[in-house]
Amino acid sequence: MKREAGLVIFVLFLLSMSYPWIPNIVVAQYVGPELSGNVTASLPLDVPVTLSIFIPPRHYSLLLIYAQEVSQKQAPPLNRSQVLKEFSPPASMFSSILNYLEANGFTVVYQSPDRFSLMVEAPARVVESLFQTRLELYDRAGELYYAPSSPPQVPGPLQGTIIVGLDNYSEIRPQLIVLGKIQKGLISRVDLPNSMPLAFPIAADVYTPQDLQGAYNVTPIISPTERNVTVAVIDAYGDPLLLQDVQAFDQRFHLPPTNITVIPIGPYHPVLGYIFGWDVETALDVEAVHSMAPYAHIDVVVASNAGNALYQAIDYVVSADLADVVSMSWGIPENLFGMTGFYTTFPSYTLNYPYANFYFALGSAEGITFLAASGDEGATGGTPVAYGGALFPASSPFVTSVGGTALYVNVTSGYLWALNSTATYGYETAWSVDPLYGQDVSTGGGPSTLFPGVTVPTVSADADPYTGLAVVAEGQLLAVGGTSLAAPTWAGVVADLDSRLGPLGDLNGVLPLVRGALHNVTFGFNGLYGPGPGTTGLGTPDGGLLLSLLSSLRPGLSISVSTDGTPWYLQGSAVQVTAYVTYDGTPVTSGHFQAYFSDGRGYTLRVPLLFNSTDLEWTSSFTIPLNASPGMWRLTVNGTYNNLSGSGIQYVEVGAGVTIVYPVPYPYGPPLEVNQPFQVVAYEMYPNGTPIDNSTLIAHLVRQGRTVLNVTLLPIGQGLYEGEGLLPSTDPQGSYLFFVNNSLGGAYTYVYFGLQMLAYILTPVNGAMASASPGETITLLAAAYQPSGLGLFTSNITAYFYSSSGKLVAAVPMFLAPDVTQFGVFNLFGYHEANFTVPGNFTPGFYTVEFVAEANTSTGELLGLYNLSFYVSTEALNYQVHVDPLVYEGETIDVRVSITYSNGTPVQYGTFSAILLPRELSYETPLISGEVEVPLQYNSTTKLWNGEYVIPSILNEGPYQGLSVSSLSGVWQVVISGSTPLGANLVTPGEEFNVMPYTYIGPQTISSLNESNVPLAYPLTGGISMSDVYIPSLDVNGINVTLNDVVVGKLEARNSTVTVVSSLLSSVKLIGSELLMFDSKISNSEVGITALNSTVQLYSSTLSNLSYAFNQSNSEIQEHGTSFVHVSNLSTLPPPTIRPAEFNLTSPTSYVNFSVLGPQVRVLSVMLDGVPIPFEASRRADGVQLTVPFNATIEPDGEYILQVVASNGVQYYLNFTLFNSFHQVRTAVQISSIFGGLSDLSSKIGFTDALLYLTLVLAVVGLIVASVSTLRRRE
Repeated sequence: MKREAGLVIFVLFLLSMSYPWIPNIVVAQYVGPELSGNVTASLPLDVPVTLSIFIPPRHYSLLLIYAQEVSQKQAPPLNRSQVLKEFSPPASMFSSILNYLEANGFTVVYQSPDRFSLMVEAPARVVESLFQTRLELYDRAGELYYAPSSPPQVPGPLQGTIIVGLDNYSEIRPQLIVLGKIQKGLISRVDLPNSMPLAFPIAADVYTPQDLQGAYNVTPIISPTERNVTVAVIDAYGDPLLLQDVQAFDQRFHLPPTNITVIPIGPYHPVLGYIFGWDVETALDVEAVHSMAPYAHIDVVVASNAGNALYQAIDYVVSADLADVVSMSWGIPENLFGMTGFYTTFPSYTLNYPYANFYFALGSAEGITFLAASGDEGATGGTPVAYGGALFPASSPFVTSVGGTALYVNVTSGYLWALNSTATYGYETAWSVDPLYGQDVSTGGGPSTLFPGVTVPTVSADADPYTGLAVVAEGQLLAVGGTSLAAPTWAGVVADLDSRLGPLGDLNGVLPLVRGALHNVTFGFNGLYGPGPGTTGLGTPDGGLLLSLLSSLRPGLSISVSTDGTPWYLQGSAVQVTAYVTYDGTPVTSGHFQAYFSDGRGYTLRVPLLFNSTDLEWTSSFTIPLNASPGMWRLTVNGTYNNLSGSGIQYVEVGAGVTIVYPVPYPYGPPLEVNQPFQVVAYEMYPNGTPIDNSTLIAHLVRQGRTVLNVTLLPIGQGLYEGEGLLPSTDPQGSYLFFVNNSLGGAYTYVYFGLQMLAYILTPVNGAMASASPGETITLLAAAYQPSGLGLFTSNITAYFYSSSGKLVAAVPMFLAPDVTQFGVFNLFGYHEANFTVPGNFTPGFYTVEFVAEANTSTGELLGLYNLSFYVSTEALNYQVHVDPLVYEGETIDVRVSITYSNGTPVQYGTFSAILLPRELSYETPLISGEVEVPLQYNSTTKLWNGEYVIPSILNEGPYQGLSVSSLSGVWQVVISGSTPLGANLVTPGEEFNVMPYTYIGPQTISSLNESNVPLAYPLTGGISMSDVYIPSLDVNGINVTLNDVVVGKLEARNSTVTVVSSLLSSVKLIGSELLMFDSKISNSEVGITALNSTVQLYSSTLSNLSYAFNQSNSEIQEHGTSFVHVSNLSTLPPPTIRPAEFNLTSPTSYVNFSVLGPQVRVLSVMLDGVPIPFEASRRADGVQLTVPFNATIEPDGEYILQVVASNGVQYYLNFTLFNSFHQVRTAVQISSIFGGLSDLSSKIGFTDALLYLTLVLAVVGLIVASVSTLRRRE
């Protein structure tokens, strides 16, 4: 990443060490590290230049045996007075150098407490004057460097010292990878150095400090006594926000405040850490140590550049006896040194590894534990070859190197996505190759080519960025991995142990003895090596068990080895070997012991040892053969005593010192081309520092163990040798080991012939294990070009697939990508691409893909070679996805997934995630997947993988910023992706669910005190208005609220007026309130509306799926066009009834009495045949007694309907039937009376008279009946 900076940053940048680049054109006059840029100008004369002056120690061989004796508890650690007396340069020499530099215009910005080094600063003009050279600026694509334009001349007073810093070029890298930024449990891309380059769906777990504490079982050994232990983390440049970030980290994860001290070494410009990414490295180192040892004191020792100042930071830690434990999360591949010899620097001006190793030896003699990251770029260390891919200082014999794993935990509480979890150990694999980064990113390691017998790493810990640690850096929460996490994790564990056991010092000898306290890692691959040596070493820590086993270690045979005088010998030199052998602290005086002197290439010289009773040591001597190969030799002493055995190791530099100046390895320099001559420049010197001018050096190009080309180098003066080579096009192109040697000395690096290349493999799942299964498709991307830029569109590229046994199993031609956007994200124009479906006959294992490019050029055919790897798994996974079918915007959705192996066994470990997207936006998955991807966590009780995701809304738009609310609603899909630790993939089709177009704002309590803080509320006179929201429960108190087109679960109002329009509710409760509801619906609850001392007006609304529509008390509910659908009861109160239900009037009366019965009943009105009439009501115990006027004598006979409007809070229309029979009854009485009189008359008169009377009576009855008929109601 490039960050723009102003003039101040530019000047600070010139003071710092810089990074390698991929060059195009070489224009350089500097005889030293080729900077492969265009000379733009001279370095401004006033720009400060910082130099480091190293003064060689005395009695180095004695120091080496002290270091071993201390680590094996044969002797107590050295104190500072002993160091000054035995090993430091004389005070007079140190003062003379310091005074000389100050007299010549330099300012001392650092001086070693033990007089081993100085750091001085002066304007460029002063530096140029003293060293008789010019410092030129080199520009490559905006990256600036400075370097001498001619070999500097070292003035006499500085002869015998080692001067570095005349250029600001460094190949040392921090070993971290930033996976992304964490926001609300989701991981999204972040534009930082060392960050993930592509935005494809990821499956990752991010751990808390408590997760790592539990997984590595340090919880029981963490103690406040750690305050007596100091851990030093050594980084470059620094972090301008370190103290704030660490404080935020402590608060976020509930850790005690960090006890931290920042110690700058040299000029302190932490803004440079921000530019180059060392700020995140620094924060990671501190926070990882603090996670594992919360009470330990942490010294942040900040080097002023990313080069030799780092070794001066180590110098300070050692000289000041500053710390018990040192963590270093940086390194350089061994094959980039291109140097041998203890003191060799000229003309590279870089501290060589044997000299740098001196500081680790001195620190070990003081009882300091050194830990270093093994690297993040697999077996090659990020170079094109695996030989020498191990990183230094991880490969130092006095440093415990830490590799990387992918850690899978058992969560015991909390949630991973909420970063509040705790965990125990589950399972681990080696952090294995991931080709998505354009190189095989994985744990670094392999055999050391500098120290025979050393294999990196020693141990390992979590480092995979897909199972990384949550850290706070640059003010944000980041998911970070890399062996930069593993090394300080181990440093924290060692601090815990030191607080209980005292300083452990060098761990390399004791760790094999407590291997039972280390988790054995049995699966993985880093491009060349499987689990164990070369990837994960002895394993990962179990803190509690380490404490137990270390406390109970039984005494053994301890052997410390040293040589006389110097650590650097020429062939033919006599060497005195001394071994100090003890058992349980007592010197061993008998037994059989011998020394083996080996060059690591198959030659070994055996030397028997004899006991010297005077010095209580085993000694012997031998002569280094004249034909001994130059380089670092391993001196091993082993033997037996009383059936006990032991061994000790020392390293000796043999031969003249050689530096390879040209060519510079690709990609730090340009690739070489066949049929084109290339310059070879080397330097050679004797151990005493005298240049060798009378010899010949030979450069060898070696490929697969065979020498392909020899180049003779002839002396040109001042120890420099020069020659010219040319590789014919008939010879293979690609990477070669590049050896430069003669009979006295030699060094190696590598060179690359051919096209520059980049390549990527996109597997179905981007997670902790990059893998694919038969039938799944992977995407191949590659680009090839010459240093000039030609060949990008004219190259032909083919991808060749090789099985783990090396068998070619597939060849896939690649084609130029079109000039269009692909995957919704990338325009791959200029790349070649191909899709490859893994065949069914591919067996499980790691496969290597070799990308081979061909291009015809004016000098012949050029080839390009680039290798990446991935894993093929044939294990099929079964799954079942469970999600709620309906959710609201802004609401949390719970994802539950059953994942099992083909045999039905639940999958317990792995990295799985759920990607949630609107179905219409699924094409944008690559672009925004990181922001919509939820990590899943296994629940051992339910045997389900669970995750939670907050659906975006207007309040939290996430990646959908700017879209309308409605565009986020509708059909969504959830896709599950991930893999098991052993690479079994899972990518499911989309499981659909619906998102409603309402914004979830959570339960709300609204009053006049907080109305302005209510989400999505708008002010109204005397209240607020809300629309398009979902509120699961709404409590309104003393305020007017208008709800327009909302969804509310439970609405409760007190002393309020609530107006509801076009909304959905499940229930309403009113206390002393008023509800106005229009075109709305209440449904799916026990009671629709509960009202106490309230009024309700319902207009064109619906109540459905309710047991009771209303539960009212002293309230009035009015309905206007209300519909009731599937409502069992209108109210919890029984409906009013009329007693009697009907009444027949037969006597003269002017009123009617009847009762309306029911609790809380009131009569609102009475109508007679639809005409309102007055009434009188009186309360009775079970209801209301009504009296209504009705004059039976006046009103006609017939049926009358009295309609009573009664209410118990809900209005009821009750009908009462009244029969008026008064007139009929009276007529019947009259007729009966007439016929009675007629009967009496007939007994007194004759038949004829009776008949006459009868006729008269019938006429009268007829008149009566006619008259009564006129009084009846006309129907």
